[in-house]
Amino acid sequence: MGAFEQLYHLLYPIMVQSSYRYLGDEASCKDVVQEVFLKLWEDRASIEILGSVKAYVLTAVRNRSLNELKKKTRSWQELDQIEVGTAKTTDPGLQIEGKEISEIINHTINLMPPRCRTIYLLKREEGLTLKEIAAQLEISSKTVENQMTKALKMLAVALSPHVGIVLLAILLIGKWGLGLLNLSY
Repeated sequence: MGAFEQLYHLLYPIMVQSSYRYLGDEASCKDVVQEVFLKLWEDRASIEILGSVKAYVLTAVRNRSLNELKKKTRSWQELDQIEVGTAKTTDPGLQIEGKEISEIINHTINLMPPRCRTIYLLKREEGLTLKEIAAQLEISSKTVENQMTKALKMLAVALSPHVGIVLLAILLIGKWGLGLLNLSY
């Protein structure tokens, strides 16, 4: 067994587990890890790893996972910009799935730490800007931004198994009252 293959077998489970913390979806995590290994293989002649190989690949997995999360968030934001009107569905299955998604969102919001939840709700329900939230709560804008990132990450992880349902619900039912998909700052 070659060195690269040994590295693969040794680090693959750790890398998938690391990616799962960001994406919450095993299939996406495995894709991310495969992409990292493919990039390592393709660039093996030119890569210079000065420290730990494990730290290097875990950093690469973290970065790829965050990029994947950003792609998902961007897709949600673009879908929110689509004006779908007030179309309603009469399909009971879609109504149930929409209700389940609303329950997942509400449950996730309730699981957020108090400050994170407060900031998220001020942004989403009150429509305040990050600067307005910072002024109202007497905290830094950076803290507000970090808490919003944390809230959106929690929602993305909770909703990732249901992304297909979410996209369908957006297109058929229209915008949600929670403003979940309005990710503008």
